[in-house]
Amino acid sequence: MGDAATNDLALVVAVQAGDADAFGVLVTRHTPALLRLVARAVGDADDAEDVVQETFLQAYRALHSFRGEASLGTWLGRIALHRCQERWAKERRRDRIAEARRVDLLWENADYTVDPVAVAEAAERRGVLEAALARLPATLRLAVLLHDAEGLPIGEVAALTAAPLGTAKSRVRRGRAMLVTVLAEAGIERAAGVGRMMRGEEVGT
Repeated sequence: MGDAATNDLALVVAVQAGDADAFGVLVTRHTPALLRLVARAVGDADDAEDVVQETFLQAYRALHSFRGEASLGTWLGRIALHRCQERWAKERRRDRIAEARRVDLLWENADYTVDPVAVAEAAERRGVLEAALARLPATLRLAVLLHDAEGLPIGEVAALTAAPLGTAKSRVRRGRAMLVTVLAEAGIERAAGVGRMMRGEEVGT
């Protein structure tokens, strides 16, 4: 165990014994890395700060359960990723509501019209892509979404999913291959939002 990890564990023990100042040291030490991670995931600096604050609040409440099997940074990163996933779910719900309102406003214009064939084709592509992603095992789907959709380096994907680096790389490759296969079988060789996966690019570092 490295000096930093040993020091983190000593601070955790101090916090568990009631030393609030020790937790402040941990917050100062780990905030920059968490902000970088979360900012990539949520794409907004202000939202990233909110998520990091939520992460430390949750971590403080759960610190009694920390046993040091993983580094504290990795443990905090997993909490942050979970908070990001919750935020993504809320955003998707808000987006659906906003989109419904936008469409309602469009149809309030008596001259508004659409091409039903184009609409049907676009809906089919989206539906096939979502269905294809849903068919991936959870470990492969998460690896692909983190690396290809969220743009996280493979090392961070490995740490956040508690997997060895080689396993994380393998999951991304297998997830891409499975996704491409399902889409190809559905007759879709190119689908919006899966460019890197469809092109078979190397798994990044």
